[in-house]
Amino acid sequence: MKEEIEYGFWFWSHKLKGILYMLAQLSNYNLEETEMESIKEALTGTNDELDLWAKKCFVGRQYHLDLQLAYDAEQKSEMIHIKLKTESGLKQKLEVLDLFQGMFKTLEMENETKQYNNKDE
Repeated sequence: MKEEIEYGFWFWSHKLKGILYMLAQLSNYNLEETEMESIKEALTGTNDELDLWAKKCFVGRQYHLDLQLAYDAEQKSEMIHIKLKTESGLKQKLEVLDLFQGMFKTLEMENETKQYNNKDE
């Protein structure tokens, strides 16, 4: 049986799309735009200190990620707290993602697959 870990961090709300797409990449999960919109909608009324969380699972081909997201009680909709539960093999990559996202003002993700595939042509 694989060991599970819990990992969490905060990020500015305008990075939500980039963070979720990076998590999808790490777990090898195909995140659809409609899911992205439903996650944004589910964040309405969340509050980390009141333990009101939006929940989502990424059942990827490589990793299963249980996500909980909530707006920060003090920063309101400006900042999001995310808690992740997954296999321990993903811990180091989550730590790097956390550090990486903190270094950039914005994280905008285009269709990574298209861009990657076009480089090979």
